[in-house]
Amino acid sequence: MTRLAICNAESFLGREIKDALARRRELWDDLRLLSETSEEALVTDIGGDAALVLPATADNLEDVDLLFFCPGASESVEIPSVVPRNVASVVAVEDGLVPGLPPVVAGVNAPPAGSADVAPRVSSAHPALVALAHLLSPLVDLGLEACTASVVLPSSTRGQAGVDQLLAQTRSILAFQSPPADEVFGFQLAFNLVPGSLAGGRLVEPLRAVLGAEQLELAIQTSLGGVFHGLAVGAFVRLGTKATEARIRKTLKASPALGFARHPDKLGPIDVAGSSTIRLGAIEASPDGRGFWLRAVMDNLTLGGALNAIGVAEAILGAQPSGPRNRVM
Repeated sequence: MTRLAICNAESFLGREIKDALARRRELWDDLRLLSETSEEALVTDIGGDAALVLPATADNLEDVDLLFFCPGASESVEIPSVVPRNVASVVAVEDGLVPGLPPVVAGVNAPPAGSADVAPRVSSAHPALVALAHLLSPLVDLGLEACTASVVLPSSTRGQAGVDQLLAQTRSILAFQSPPADEVFGFQLAFNLVPGSLAGGRLVEPLRAVLGAEQLELAIQTSLGGVFHGLAVGAFVRLGTKATEARIRKTLKASPALGFARHPDKLGPIDVAGSSTIRLGAIEASPDGRGFWLRAVMDNLTLGGALNAIGVAEAILGAQPSGPRNRVM
């Protein structure tokens, strides 16, 4: 019997995980929704079935196999002390870079094993790491030597507040009104593209660790764009030996996380809204046959958020589908 719990189940990413688990009921027998901030039970639903959000207490965490912990921001991550040491934990936040916890990209790197006394505690990797890891991992066996990447992140990496603020800015501008007070971005993001608050250099070592490629030359730059959901990646990769565009395409196409766009000249984040795959555009080779330009888009809340966290949980638990047999609290 597999028992899962989501702490802060009504947070922005907590709701995404809850909705994704409602569609994957073969993964759990018992799903508990918890809150750090409420001392009283709240009524919500799981896939249309009534459910309660209970206080995150030791009693309500009893016998739980794995906890999805969804704090509001990565700077304030501290797994509640009431969580038993034998409960595995996957931390999932919108901006996805959690100090002190190893990042995991489901299907690329394995979660570290726990000990006899302490179950694994990991972070679901930053959406940019998820996208880049899936792009680069298939190329490692082709002799990948270096990658220079630019990632445009959406407002939803700032959670619900980021989405609401961008919407308010957009409405005000279109109505020729003064923009609302901004405590999220501190500037106009609507119809704009600015340097990201997350320095790309902070992603370099975690990406090397996820790929298991400590010698890989990496340079990453991030920007924040005036879009709600979905990130865009532009990357130049260099191989140790020559290859053809056809071989690169075949290698990438073999990954279950990747697919190619039907209209690569029109590819943008809107094309992957709600999608569980990364969509690739055209591949352009450099004259020497060792360098290739890649373009890709991914939904940061599905594959880059909830689905990655659930995939990490499956890897930790070794979950095997066994049919619907569910109970919700």
